[in-house]
Amino acid sequence: MAENRIGNNRPVVGIAQIAIPGKVDRDAFVADCSNLEQVFILTADGEFIHDVFISKDLMNWIEFPEDDRGLGSTVVYVNYAEHNKPIIVAVLSSQSDRGFIGEGQFSMFRSFGNNSVGITGDAKSGSIGISVNGEGAKIRLKSLGKQSEITVSSQGVVNVIGGGVLTVRSLLKRIVLNEGEFGGLVKAEELSAGLGKTNSYLETLKSATKAIAVALDALVPGTSAAFDAAMAAEVVGDFSGIENEEVKH
Repeated sequence: MAENRIGNNRPVVGIAQIAIPGKVDRDAFVADCSNLEQVFILTADGEFIHDVFISKDLMNWIEFPEDDRGLGSTVVYVNYAEHNKPIIVAVLSSQSDRGFIGEGQFSMFRSFGNNSVGITGDAKSGSIGISVNGEGAKIRLKSLGKQSEITVSSQGVVNVIGGGVLTVRSLLKRIVLNEGEFGGLVKAEELSAGLGKTNSYLETLKSATKAIAVALDALVPGTSAAFDAAMAAEVVGDFSGIENEEVKH
C-alpha cells in the first residue's frame, strides 16, 4: 500500500483498520507491535499512521492482515489533540464474527489460518464450552506447585471420549479407583504364568492318578476305566486370552 499522509486535520474520533507497512517481515512486525503495544493503521480518510498506541487487552483481540496489501481489524481511535496522536480505544467485530449473544451469554473466538479457538458460556443453561480446532489441536490444563490439585466433579455422568489412545499416567506409578475398595489390579503376565503352572501341576496330578488307577485294575477291575470316564469331559483352563491388549496398566 502506498502511504498517503494528511496534515494535522485529523478528527477527534475516527475509524481505522489495522495494516502492515510494506517491506517488513510480517511475523517480526506483529511481535514488535505486541511488545510495544503500538500498531500501524489506515484511517477512513486514507491516512497511514505509525506507532499508534493500543492497550494490551485490545491487542489480544485485533487481527493483522496477511501482508501489506490487506487490512486487518477495524478499530476506533481517539485523537490526542495536543500531540495530534491517535489512541486505539475499541476493536469492532467483523461481520463474520458477529453472532447472537443472548442474555447471560458470552463468546470469545479467535482464528488463524485453518486453526481456531473458542470459549462460550451460557449462564441461563448453566453451560460452558471450550473448543480448539485445527491440525494438532491441543488443550492443556496445568496445576503446578506444592500440594497442587485438579478436580473434575459431577453429580451426574462424566464422559471421557478419545479418538485415539486414552492415557492416564501417574509419576508416582500409583492410581487409586473408588478409594481402592476392591484392591489392586491383576498383573496379567504374573497371573498368566501362575495359571500356567497350575495347569501343568493338574496335568501331572492327572497322569499320576491315572497310573495309580491302572495299578488298581489288578485288584479292582475297571478302576482306570472309571477314572477315564470321570475325567473325559474335564479339561484344564485356557488362559491365553486373559490379557486385553487394548487396556493396559
